[in-house]
Amino acid sequence: MVAQVCWRLSGLPLALELAAAKARLLDPATLLSRLDTALSTAWARDLPERQRTMRAALDWSHDLLSDAQQELLHRLSVFVGGFSLEAAEAIGAPDGNADEVVELLGGLVEQSLVEAKPGEDGVRYGMLEPVRQYAYANLEDSGEVGTIRDRHAALFLELAEEAEPEIRGPRQLTWVPRMETEHANVRAAIGWLLERDNVEMAVRFAWALWLFWWIRGHFAEGRRWMEDALSKCDAPVPATVRARTLFVAGTMAGGQAASDTAASLLAGSLSTFRELGDKRGLTRALGSSGIVALGQERYDEGIAYFEESADLFIEIGEGWGATHMLCYLAVARLYQGDYAQAKQSAERALVLGREAGERHGTSEALWVLARLAWEAEHDHERARVLFEEGLELSAEIGDGTTVAHCLQGLATIAAVSEDCLVYAARLWGAAETLLEKKKLPPLRSHSTAHSVIGRRRPRAPASTSTRSGRGRRHGPRGGR
Repeated sequence: MVAQVCWRLSGLPLALELAAAKARLLDPATLLSRLDTALSTAWARDLPERQRTMRAALDWSHDLLSDAQQELLHRLSVFVGGFSLEAAEAIGAPDGNADEVVELLGGLVEQSLVEAKPGEDGVRYGMLEPVRQYAYANLEDSGEVGTIRDRHAALFLELAEEAEPEIRGPRQLTWVPRMETEHANVRAAIGWLLERDNVEMAVRFAWALWLFWWIRGHFAEGRRWMEDALSKCDAPVPATVRARTLFVAGTMAGGQAASDTAASLLAGSLSTFRELGDKRGLTRALGSSGIVALGQERYDEGIAYFEESADLFIEIGEGWGATHMLCYLAVARLYQGDYAQAKQSAERALVLGREAGERHGTSEALWVLARLAWEAEHDHERARVLFEEGLELSAEIGDGTTVAHCLQGLATIAAVSEDCLVYAARLWGAAETLLEKKKLPPLRSHSTAHSVIGRRRPRAPASTSTRSGRGRRHGPRGGR
C-alpha cells in the first residue's frame, strides 16, 4: 500500500511530504483510498515557504488559462493514473460540446499542466499529482465535484461491464492489461461510490471485475471494498446485490488464504443464489466454495462443488468457467491420488480453455497436466514442456500466482539434477518472491524442490557458472 501511495504521487517530494503528514492519522490503505481528500485539504493549511512557492506557481499558471481551460482542468482532476482523449471528452466537455475538448486539452498540454504520453493504444494524458490535487481543490470550490465524480464513476462502470465478457475470452490479453491501466480510476470510482453509500453501483463494479482482480492479485482491495459495502447493507438492498457482495468478498478472502472467513461469506452467497434460482451466480459461488474447501483439504466436498459448478457452466454456455472448475477438480483428484480421473478432467479443461481462447484457465490446465506428468507418469521432459507453456501463457496476462506455481514446478524438475541446483534455487526464489507479494504459501506439492535445494549446495564458486550454464537447458524456452 505504501508503494501504491508513492506511485500515485509520482514520487514527487512535495506530494510525499503532504501525504506523510496525513500518515500520522491514517493507515496506508485508508490514506490510499482517501488521497484526493487528504491532500486537497492540505493546500488550505498555513504552508512553509517552499510549499507556498509551489502554490504561487500553480496560481500563476492557473490564472493564465481561459475560463474554459480552467473548467476543463478542474474536471479532469477526477482522473487518477491518467486518461484517454475519449474519457476526457466524456467527463470534461463544457456544456456537452465534446468537440471543444481537443483544443482546450491541447492548451493545457502546452502550458505543461497536463502531460501527453504516446503509447501502443494512443496518447494517454495525465497530471503530476500536485497539479491534480490543486485542480481538484478548485473543483471542490466550484460546487460541481459531486456531478463530475458521479459522471466519472458511471464512465468507468460502463468500461468495467464492457470488459467483463472480454476478460474471460479470446481478447483477454487485450482487456486484462487495459483494466490494469485504468485500475487507479476504478479504485477512485469505487471509493467515491462507497463514500456516498451507493452500494449497488459499487457492487456492479465488483461483479464485473472479480475475475480480473483474481488474475492480477488485487485480493486485499477487492475484499476491503466489499466488506465496506456489506457494512452499508443495513438498509434494504436487493437479495442479488447482497449475494454478489458476499461472493466477491468471500472469493477475495479465499485468494488471501483466509479460508474460514471466505467459507462463511461464500456460504451466505451460495444459499441466496440457490434461493433466487440464479444459475450464473450459483456457478461462481460453487466454484469459489470448492476452492476454499480444497485449501482446507476437504476434498470430497470440494469435488462435489466443482462437479456441480462445471455442469452448470456448460449448461449456461460458459466454457471458460467449466475450464477452471475442471482444473480444480483435477487438482482435488490428484491430491486424493486418483491420477486417472485427474488427468481426464485436466485434459478436458485444456480442450475447453483452448476453444474459449482463455489463457488463464488454459495455463492452469497445463500446470495440472505438468504435475501429473511429473508425479504420476515420471515423465520429466513432458512436465518441463507443460510447465513452460503454462508459464508463458500466465505471464502474458500477468497472472503471478500461476507463474509462481509453474516456476516451482520447473525448480522441482531442475532440483533432481546435480548440475542444475543453482538454477533450481533461482527459480524457487523467484517463485517465493511472487507468492510473498500475494501473501500466499508455496504449494506443499513442490516441497521436494525446497528440501533438495536446502540440503545440497553448489560445490565450488569456480564451477558454479559452468553448472549453471549447463542447467539452462532445463529452463523455459527463449531464455526466460
